[in-house]
Amino acid sequence: RAPLVFSVVVGSAVRAALQAGGHAALPELVGGVFEPFQQAFAATALVTLGLSLRTSLKPLASEPLCATGVLCGKVLAMPLLTRALAELFGVAD
Repeated sequence: RAPLVFSVVVGSAVRAALQAGGHAALPELVGGVFEPFQQAFAATALVTLGLSLRTSLKPLASEPLCATGVLCGKVLAMPLLTRALAELFGVAD
């Protein structure tokens, strides 16, 4: 029912099994396959969360200017705001 939760549970189980067997990391062949998934997890989780909060996409479809504004806000404004906050708080690059 919840594939995101299921995948986290399965990943945790695999990690625990590998650590119990004395292996610190995934085999190189498997690790190379899952590396892109690992890098995309946070973005995918946030998109899934955002879509789950909206019960109906009809309001966005009926007002394309609103949808465009939200998209521009997320794509343009949020990285700039994040960069400004990182510089304000002295987070290293």
